[in-house]
Amino acid sequence: MQRVLLSCKSMDDARFLKSYIETELPYEVFLALTQESIESSLKAKSIHLLILQTGNLVKQDLAYAMSIRQGGYSYPIMMITDSIGNVNIEELHNRFRIYFIERPFEMKTLKGLARKLMVAKTVAQQVFRRYRTNLEATLETFISGDQFQTQMFNLSLGGAYFELPRKPSMQIGDLLRMRVHLADVVRDHHIHGRVVWMTHKGHSAGGFGVGVKFMKSNDIYRNLLDKV
Repeated sequence: MQRVLLSCKSMDDARFLKSYIETELPYEVFLALTQESIESSLKAKSIHLLILQTGNLVKQDLAYAMSIRQGGYSYPIMMITDSIGNVNIEELHNRFRIYFIERPFEMKTLKGLARKLMVAKTVAQQVFRRYRTNLEATLETFISGDQFQTQMFNLSLGGAYFELPRKPSMQIGDLLRMRVHLADVVRDHHIHGRVVWMTHKGHSAGGFGVGVKFMKSNDIYRNLLDKV
């Protein structure tokens, strides 16, 4: 069984998250409330995921997480924080394999992220806060022109998540035109993007899930020219 080491600001938070993770996922969770107990647990046990809860993200939190990584711990580190602020989390993620998740978030988001970190070699850092939506959208691939009717279930400044009733004839890396139907104002919003991940079992309505990263029009056409 894979093991999680969880460090929280309070015992109540620690017990709640431990109970949730062990109920929803096939992982054994160990608790550590001090830096000394974290370090001793990492040495004594085979820990496959370290979760550190902080308040507002400050330099001391980052320095401690980086010291754990530099001390030889090679498995993923997740940091749960109240506010990321101006920290360049994408750079820290790329250099130290630290994944940041900002409150508030849905518990199924934590569940999905923990599962991904356990099984995937690389997991992209979510840079922008996501907002829940439920909008109809049409996806069209640039190369083939195939169109797919979808539901868009969440949205951020950097991308969006869609679900389809069945697996579409698209692949990771495909360039897309997207038309989002805004019923409240009776108009469509047009954007471009690239497929960055797919899953057979979506987390919103159970359909086939597609994650899209938004792209500028110039970047889309530059990518298309590179394929010629």
